[in-house]
Amino acid sequence: MSADVHAAALDGDVRITRRGFRERGAGPLTRGTPARAALDALGAALVLGVAGDLLLRAGAPALNVLLCTALGLALLAWLARERGRPVTVGAAGVGALALAFAAAVAWRDSPTLLVLNVAALATTACALAAMVRHGAALPLESFGPRAYVGGAASTAGAVAGGARALARLALDAASGRGRQVGAALGIGARGAALAFPALVVFGTLLAAADGAFARLAHVLVDWDAGVAVAHVLWTAAGAWAAAGYLYAALRSPPEPGTAGVGRATPLGARRDGPAEWCVALALVDVLFVVFGVVQVGWLFGGRALVASTSVTYAEYARRGFFELVAVAALALPVALGAYGAGVRRLAAADPRARRRLHRALRVAAGTLLGCVGVVLVSAADRMRLYEGAYGLTELRFYATAFMAWLAVVGACAAATILRDRPAPFALGTLVSAWGWVLVLDAANPDARIVGVNAARATRGRPFDAAYAAWLSADAVPGLLAYLSTTPAAAPADEACTVVSQLDAARRAADGADWRTRHLARWRAGRLVARAERDGRLAPWRAACAAGRSG
Repeated sequence: MSADVHAAALDGDVRITRRGFRERGAGPLTRGTPARAALDALGAALVLGVAGDLLLRAGAPALNVLLCTALGLALLAWLARERGRPVTVGAAGVGALALAFAAAVAWRDSPTLLVLNVAALATTACALAAMVRHGAALPLESFGPRAYVGGAASTAGAVAGGARALARLALDAASGRGRQVGAALGIGARGAALAFPALVVFGTLLAAADGAFARLAHVLVDWDAGVAVAHVLWTAAGAWAAAGYLYAALRSPPEPGTAGVGRATPLGARRDGPAEWCVALALVDVLFVVFGVVQVGWLFGGRALVASTSVTYAEYARRGFFELVAVAALALPVALGAYGAGVRRLAAADPRARRRLHRALRVAAGTLLGCVGVVLVSAADRMRLYEGAYGLTELRFYATAFMAWLAVVGACAAATILRDRPAPFALGTLVSAWGWVLVLDAANPDARIVGVNAARATRGRPFDAAYAAWLSADAVPGLLAYLSTTPAAAPADEACTVVSQLDAARRAADGADWRTRHLARWRAGRLVARAERDGRLAPWRAACAAGRSG
């Protein structure tokens, strides 16, 4: 890509098209030059790279992620204002949502929630880049799923090559200033080479004459090459990614109808029409209905079925549970994709049969969505029985939560796509996914798991303290509450596991760097230290010691 095309990407006076770029009149929001914009973006990227090296390299994700996110949002807002890009209310809302997900990283300690929050943070950052780039001309509610996927791919491509584009633009568009800077750097390098022998001699003598100066010289000179290289690599990687992201957000939006927003991709002629898609959906419906009829006893038998047969709760709950969840997750896009493909081909159908085919497509897709709902209800009922008999685990909790989100997506599809309003579906799905992650953050799954299992223990059911101890720091308050009211009657190996995990939680909180401060880990460390002082862990330590001595 030439320097002119890079200028087109950042300057308000030009717009990129498929065939290059074309000039247009300067708009009222145009400020500065492409070279100045590129230099500002590169400077902000370097700041983010240094911040990433200082913060993220320190250890596990915690407060450092929140600080980096806040700094990145502040720099993006400043660059957008300098380029005359108004920050819309929607963009501000998405930025606040990104901060919420970053704060959740420093709030919840569950590894699963960490992955979900980081994924949500990445998607909100992608959406924010698109909203800053297009401004108020980005009608998110009118885009379908393909537009969202295409926008994400476009942002990823810009992030990958944006740093190189910014660097070439800055060097080519400001070649005169670049020569001046290069000449100044050359003069400085040659002068430093001439002064090096004198610096070594005089520095050695002055260090020998004064201890304080010697310590300062030792800090300045005594470098670990491996650490220095690691700092450079972290800074370079962070700056590269930040520069690409800023380039993706600040480049000019494409012309409507060319490459980007507003471009319609023509569909090639196909032999399959709406009738074929009706038949395909009907066959899938028949499969689901036959399965429901054959398995009606298993689907809704529940406790009565288990009591009347030799099947255990575990066998009943496990029989096809994850298969049912997978079927529901796959059948939903199949129903929507087939319906959409059939509707797009209605224009080529016989006008007299068009309404009949449309109604048939809607009935077939709606039937499949209803079957998906039945499968989800059955799977949820199986999991409810399984949890009642054997307790709650991470896998069981998140599987149930995922089914709940699938039900929301199915309801959204029925309210939009089946009513021939497919545009809001993609936005509704994305927003529901973000809301799902926030609900999980608020629900605190690990604490919920310990609470449910501890409540079962009060009814005479077994409590797996070792499993609870292996959960994240979010589970420590509930675990300590259970241990303080329960004698240490567990086997020695289980008692040793519980004690070692609690000790590890306290050490993690005590030894945390300020950059890796984490609310859940800090709270867990304080509670463990208090329980130690109160003697509530003494019975469990004694049980562990007795087992080891025996």
